[in-house]
Formats: sequence, C-alpha cells, structure tokens
Amino acid sequence: MSSPGPQKGQPWESDERLDRIIALYLQEVESGRTPDRKDLTARYPDLAEDLEAFFANQDFIRGLDPQAGRYVEEGGTAPTDAGEECPRTFGDYEILQELSSSSMGRVCRARQFSTDRIVAIKVFPGAQHASPDDSLRFQLEAKAIAGLDHPNIVPLYVVGESQGQPYFTMKFIEGGSLADHLPYFLGDPRAAASLIEVVAMAVHHAHERGILHRDLKPANILVDLDGRPYVSDFGLAKRIEEDGSSTHPGALVGSPSYMAPEQAAPGKGSVTTVSDVYSLGAILYELLTGQPPFRGETLVRTLEKVIHNEPPRPSQINPEVPGDLETICLKCLQKEPRSRYQSAAELAADLRRYLSGEVIHAFPAAASEQGLK
Repeated sequence: MSSPGPQKGQPWESDERLDRIIALYLQEVESGRTPDRKDLTARYPDLAEDLEAFFANQDFIRGLDPQAGRYVEEGGTAPTDAGEECPRTFGDYEILQELSSSSMGRVCRARQFSTDRIVAIKVFPGAQHASPDDSLRFQLEAKAIAGLDHPNIVPLYVVGESQGQPYFTMKFIEGGSLADHLPYFLGDPRAAASLIEVVAMAVHHAHERGILHRDLKPANILVDLDGRPYVSDFGLAKRIEEDGSSTHPGALVGSPSYMAPEQAAPGKGSVTTVSDVYSLGAILYELLTGQPPFRGETLVRTLEKVIHNEPPRPSQINPEVPGDLETICLKCLQKEPRSRYQSAAELAADLRRYLSGEVIHAFPAAASEQGLK
C-alpha cells in the first residue's frame, strides 16, 4: 500500500492523514488483499496508537457471531422458548394478547380484575432459571421506569410477583409503535420534526434523572390513537455514573442501525447521553427517508458502516427534505460525540426553531468537509 502522505504536521493534519490511511487500508481489504498492519504502524509511528485501536475495532466486529447468541439485532435479546405460552390468568390479571417476547420477558395486553382496566404487563418467565444478568436487567428496567414521571414516557403502575414470576404493569398504549407508522411521516417532514422534538424532551427527562435509554428506535416509541408518542422499553437502560458516562467501552448493547459508533465498537469512548442523541437522529433520518442511516446485509456489515461510513444526505434519498431539517439530522449523526448536540434538550430546541421558522443553531457541513468524510 503506497504512502498516503507526509508524517509531520498540525493535529488536524494528523486526523486527515489517519482518515486517509484507514480509507486506503479498507480499499485494500475490499479488493481481497491483506495489508500488513505492522508495516503500517511502523511507517507511521505517531499514528500507531490510533491505528492499533482501529485494528482492534475491526477484529472485534469480525469476531461477532450473531448466530451464537452473543447478540441479537432487535433489542439485544434472544427469544424465549417457543413452547411456553402466556397463561390465561396471572394473579390479578387476565392475559388478553401477547405483544412481544424475548429473554427479557413477555409483554402482554391484559385486563386487571380489581380495577377493570387494560394494561401492558411484562412478565419475566422462568426467573428461577434465568441468568443473573437477565434477572438484574429486569429489575433495573422496573427501577428505571419507576423513577421517571413524564407525559411522553410510558408510566409504571405495579411491580410484583405471581406464581414465582416477577412482573410489572404499565399503561397500555393503543396504537402500536412508531415502526408501524413510518410511511405517514415520509411525506410530512414537519410532523417528523414535531414528533422527535417531543420524544427528545422525554429522553432529556430520563437523562436528568440519571437514566440512559441505549436502545432508542422506532419499535420502542409507542404512538397512541391521537398521534402522541411515548418512549418505552427501558430494558437496556443504564444509570449514568457520577462522571456522566455509562459503561466502559466494549459492551455491545442496542440495535445496530440506531446505535452510536461508541456503542458499536470498543475503544470509541464511553456511552453517554449524546449516544441517545445519535439514536434520536437515526430515528429522524428514517422518518425523513424511509430507511435508517445504516443497514448492511449482515449484522457485522451494519456495525462496520455505523463505525466508518458517513450516511447519505437525507435529501439525496428524499429531495423533499428541508435543508435545515437535514442539517439538524446530520448533526445528531456525527461520528464524534462532541460534534453532536450535547443534550437531547438542545436537539429539541433546534427542532422548535425549525418548526417556528427561526434560524437554527446547527450549521451544515462545508462541501470540503463532506468531501473529506
């Protein structure tokens, strides 16, 4: 592989050189060749640490086996035994319909006998045989929801145990998830902006109370019959640590098409509130274009795109996307966390400016910057 350029320069020049070296490396790999990694790090000693981190990310992604149960794209959980069925009655509840099922529990539509109200109930079946991690996640999800009180977050009603199985109940949102309503927003960018503005403020409420969602996607936003959105499914939520970060790098949780680069690979940095901002941008992108910013043929390919590729501009896919809304969306999707909106509230504020016809605070990337990316 030929030398991409000189080895000395200002810090920003080092970033450019690193990008060019990585781009050439990937071109070699795509062509079926195997570049010598040791030769590269020896040739560019000032970039050796960054290059080694990049190679580690590549090895991590290539080592993932989605069929081995290490990761399942939709929600990060594996299905429960198909032979198990929801009981017709469960304590004070009559089970009416199963809505979803995973190793994190079954969610059903149910009627509470004592109050005669319809609720959503999440039951953790086989709790006595569950792994400690799954049991802890179920408990943490209930605690996370219990600490939140926002009109656009699905509220928690009851936490309990019946027939040896932990459960909690929530408000039942009749109307389905945002994933069921995507075509409606494709022709109405203002409606898309309005919905994400509301969702962003709900997510900001969670952040202010120390909770990262970590799995924001259309399937986890419920929409009632009046079109009001509700953030749901805190099964992968994490309490923000005192330093403002979440887990250490390397934990792969979330849904690949909507997860931030720092979630998708180790060595990219800690998962923080701006990681949820990225996911909000990915949802907005899909509302505007009809597709998520990244989707590969396989899980591994999707993760590679999230980490290394820039998404097509929304207007390239849907020419009707307004320029300001495109700028807001792409700011959320910046690879570097510091280049995104630094809070969900900041994102919501810029969406309100767009909706009211004011000047937004985000700036579109210059043509030269887009070309470099």
